Amino acid sequence: MKIEKVSMPVLKPAYIAALLPTGVAINFAGSLLRQLLGVPLFLDSGGTMLVTFIGGPWLGVLCSILNACVTALTMGPIQIVTFLPTSIIALILGYSARYGITRSWPGLLATLVIIQPPACLASAFIYTYIYGGFAGNGLDIMHAVVMKASDSVFAASFISELITGFLDKTVLVIILMFIFRALPEKFRICTPFKGKVDKDDLKQYDIARKGPTTWK
Repeated sequence: MKIEKVSMPVLKPAYIAALLPTGVAINFAGSLLRQLLGVPLFLDSGGTMLVTFIGGPWLGVLCSILNACVTALTMGPIQIVTFLPTSIIALILGYSARYGITRSWPGLLATLVIIQPPACLASAFIYTYIYGGFAGNGLDIMHAVVMKASDSVFAASFISELITGFLDKTVLVIILMFIFRALPEKFRICTPFKGKVDKDDLKQYDIARKGPTTWK
């Protein structure tokens, strides 16, 4: 796996204006699916991850903040704090993508593993000190089981989310890869579908050391 800074596609304002609400909508669809199925997964960061793959870490953070604002407007002001874990995901995933780590399956898998501890710490903090350890979703059962064994609300939240977090992100990435297969190649530059960097890649996608690329 070669670590080399890759230039992200320069998105036109119209693309960004369409991408951000699409990301928020995908996040809401994932949350709705979780509620309908009652599964112990979040499924609410897929849109943020999609935006991050295409637009980079800070556009992913912006999507996360917008998602939290919309959630706060529809489900109560307390939901505004949900931007923290997904922002951490966007930053780690985004910078991994920018340096070409996610262009290979092993690199993408390693990134998902690295994401878990900091994102789960932030999520556990929210669950413990905002929701009191329970938030009325499928994770509450696991929280209760781990809490009984650890006798700590924070530890129970962190451990249960660490266990389910990797599965949650793996499911989302699998779904996203199917989406990326249908997108133009310029939006797949940071995914494993680009494979190894060859001479054609260097000419077409322009590695960042040669300067930013403007996509047509």
